[in-house]
Amino acid sequence: MNDARDLYLRLKGESKGDTFYRVAERNIEYVVDTIGNRDLSQYSSTDGAAFRDALIARGLTISSVKRVFSSVRSILNLIVKEHGLQVTNPFSGTYMPEDNKGFYPVFTDGYKKAVDFP
Repeated sequence: MNDARDLYLRLKGESKGDTFYRVAERNIEYVVDTIGNRDLSQYSSTDGAAFRDALIARGLTISSVKRVFSSVRSILNLIVKEHGLQVTNPFSGTYMPEDNKGFYPVFTDGYKKAVDFP
């Protein structure tokens, strides 16, 4: 995942401002902190759902979660195209509730440990 971020910034970051870099770095850091730094082929849609749940548990609004997902999807889509990978982006098609009301994240033990709960 970190390699994907680095390639994305190298290819798309030329003539971009500091905000572009900060957003990409922060969002990939969220992914790595939550579900780990693995090869793209090792992520699944289950990881995408766990990532969504972790962001909501951190207190992000649904609109912020959608913004993070959009950034991560863009980074991974570029990598898939650049390397001709035959994988599905695990962050595409993840269900997003309309708002945070009544939505309670469900975690497996492994993911629960990766998120700071109050």
